[in-house]
Amino acid sequence: MAAHDHLRVEIGLSNGWLIRSGRGAVLVDAGFDRFAPRVAWGLRHMGLAPSDLELIIITHAHVDHIGALSDIVRGTGAAVAVHELEAEYVRTGLPLMPRGLTPRGRITVTFGNRHPEITRVAAVEPQVIIEKELDLASWGLAGRVVWTPGHSPGSVGVVLDDGRAYVGDLVVSSFRPLLPIRTSCFGDSPEKMPASWRKVLDMGARVICPGHGRAFPAARLEELLAKTSSSGA
Repeated sequence: MAAHDHLRVEIGLSNGWLIRSGRGAVLVDAGFDRFAPRVAWGLRHMGLAPSDLELIIITHAHVDHIGALSDIVRGTGAAVAVHELEAEYVRTGLPLMPRGLTPRGRITVTFGNRHPEITRVAAVEPQVIIEKELDLASWGLAGRVVWTPGHSPGSVGVVLDDGRAYVGDLVVSSFRPLLPIRTSCFGDSPEKMPASWRKVLDMGARVICPGHGRAFPAARLEELLAKTSSSGA
C-alpha cells in the first residue's frame, strides 16, 4: 500500500496526516494552536517545501482539529476544505463545542462553555465547501472526501483508492497497538456512527487513520461495528 507516502504528525494531542499527492501534499486536520511547526517539520521529513502543501481538509471543527489552521495556512498558502455544516466555525474562529458522552467528556465541555476564550482560534476563510462528497483528483489524489456524521454534524472522512481512510474522530485508537479502538468521549449523534463506519468500510478502507492514536487495520473497525450492532446500540 504505497501509492502515496503519508506521515502522522502529532499537532498537540491530535494527529495531522500528511499525504503525498501527485502534485505536492494534502493535510488532514490542523491540530492545536502553537503546533504549526510540526507540520513544517513533517513536510521537510517528506522532502517537501511548505509551498507544496496544497490543501488542508478539516474532518470536523472542534478546537483540537482547527487550532493551528491559521498558522499553517499562513506558512504554506494551502486552501482549506470543510463541510458546509461546519464552515462557519472555521470562518469565525469559534469552534464547535461537542456534547460530552462520558463523565470526563461532560466535565470538559462544561469547562469549555464557561471559558470560551480558551477555545477561540484565529479565523480562516475556507475555499472549498464540501456537501456530500469531494473528489480529490484536482489535488493529485485518487480518493474522495465523504460525509460521515456522528461525532459532529459535518464530520467528513478521506478515503483513498489505495485503502487508507483518514476519519478524524469517527473512531479513535491508542498509541499502544493492542488496546481496543473506541468512540470518543465527545460526540453529536453517536447513534449515527455505525452507519458512517459502514460507509467507510464499504468504500474499501483497509487501514484506518484516526484523529487520535495510531493507524489500525480496518478489520478492527468491522469488529467494533459487529459488537455495536449485536448490543443493539
